[in-house]
Amino acid sequence: MSKFYIGYGIGLGKHLSIGANASYIFGSLKQYSSTEFPQLYGVFNSRQETNNYVSGLNYDLGAQYTIDLADDRHLIFGYSGSLATKLNTQTSFIVTQYQKDFTTGDEDLTHTDTVTNNQTPFGKIQLPRINHFGVSYQVDRKFLVGADYNTGAWSSLTINGVNQGLQNSSGVNIGGQFNPNSNSLHSYWALVDYRLGTHIEKTYVTVNGQSINEYGVTFGLGLPLAHNGTSFYKVNFSADVGQRGTLSNSLVKENYVNIHLSFTLNDKWFTKYKFD
Repeated sequence: MSKFYIGYGIGLGKHLSIGANASYIFGSLKQYSSTEFPQLYGVFNSRQETNNYVSGLNYDLGAQYTIDLADDRHLIFGYSGSLATKLNTQTSFIVTQYQKDFTTGDEDLTHTDTVTNNQTPFGKIQLPRINHFGVSYQVDRKFLVGADYNTGAWSSLTINGVNQGLQNSSGVNIGGQFNPNSNSLHSYWALVDYRLGTHIEKTYVTVNGQSINEYGVTFGLGLPLAHNGTSFYKVNFSADVGQRGTLSNSLVKENYVNIHLSFTLNDKWFTKYKFD
């Protein structure tokens, strides 16, 4: 799936800011299911393929309120959410039979036959309402700590009127950032942002009546680059080490490491200079 979006935000007074995104979502969701007979030579195997072609508009809203405890100390409350909108979808259903060499894993394309190829009329995907609530405490150019709580009404997700059997999700994220000395002239590592966090999530997936949960710890660095008075550039590196799933009820538990790399590019454009 892909998303193209445009957003705009404004400040209402000194402490309140609001904003919204309008996004266009498009792409396809594909599901495959195969029945194979590795011990029976010459028997045709069967594969079912379901394609959901999706397109439509979705909307996000957000608000932030800042309480100034001092000139450089702030308590910030925030909310963001995605509306429960509907997307257009069209489904195709294809059943094929094929032969396969199980010693090499190669399929014999010359012995493939399409048994069923159906395409349904356009329908609707009902997206869930998703909410994020957050609070943070910030000391300018020194440190920031915050927490975020999110919920998703995934049990209401339907495709062409058929509920997809998901459960409501929820999660908590807690993290912080520390900068030793943003004005340091002699130590580069004093200019670096050091970040640490953790997250716990009840996902929308349930298998055999068992909820699939996720736990993780994150850490990262914000590495500043050389800049002048009108620009600010930073390379952000982070890692997420966590665990998803469970071994209960004969299920699967996964340990994972995710690496993230991003760039912060801030610059002032269209500045008109005056000389006396």
